[in-house]
Amino acid sequence: MGYDGYVKVRAVLFDLGHTLWDLQYNLSLPPVIYRRVRQRLARTLDGPLPSADRLREAVEARWLREEVSVLKEGRLDQRPFSELIAEGLAGGGVQVSGRALAAVTDIILSPDIYARVMEADTVLALHALKERGQRLGVVSNTYQRGAILRDQLAEVGALPYIDVTVFSSEVGLRKPHPALFEVPLAELGVPAAEAVFVGDSPREDIAGAKAVGMRAVLTRQYREQTLEGAPAPDHIIWRLQEIVDYVDALNGAK
Repeated sequence: MGYDGYVKVRAVLFDLGHTLWDLQYNLSLPPVIYRRVRQRLARTLDGPLPSADRLREAVEARWLREEVSVLKEGRLDQRPFSELIAEGLAGGGVQVSGRALAAVTDIILSPDIYARVMEADTVLALHALKERGQRLGVVSNTYQRGAILRDQLAEVGALPYIDVTVFSSEVGLRKPHPALFEVPLAELGVPAAEAVFVGDSPREDIAGAKAVGMRAVLTRQYREQTLEGAPAPDHIIWRLQEIVDYVDALNGAK
């Protein structure tokens, strides 16, 4: 047992965006991306194509309708982004499928659309947790392919510390669905009571983790959200490195 009768912690799971790293949207890139999309479609399809701006409007309008539906209906399913792109393009008068759709999807989901910044002390925190024998995981809501995110985790020096990665784009469900928390715990072989989840979203991260029996830590390093009716977190941190002291305290370390 840890302090105050708590079960000791054996695993720590992290959200990605605004938790392990910050996200900075590249406003200049979308026009370039959709020019590439149009060029790719021109190599595949016969006949005239809408302008790059019109293609962008059609795809973004379909994506926005999906996100509004998710929020209004409280949906936790996640459709493949390629399907939304195909429907958006169809709304703009362009029918695309197969390899062309896969290629267009990869262009639109370019990892360069966001600059991902991970602080040096975050990597140090992961290192410190691993030294303490903790199993570590990443759980993120994303439309990105998991392979791209794993490559980016490797680029910032975090992947060697991560034992399991779970992405909504691969599961077909999004946080706070219980599966997004139960799948990594099962892979790690750690019960929920012996795990901590760290994230920035009260609804997705805090409520979702606590619903399956995990302790939940709210990070406010990159942005601060109100609880909005979500349950109170077990702890709040302002830099991710503080999670090391929290785990030490739970485990009775001196």
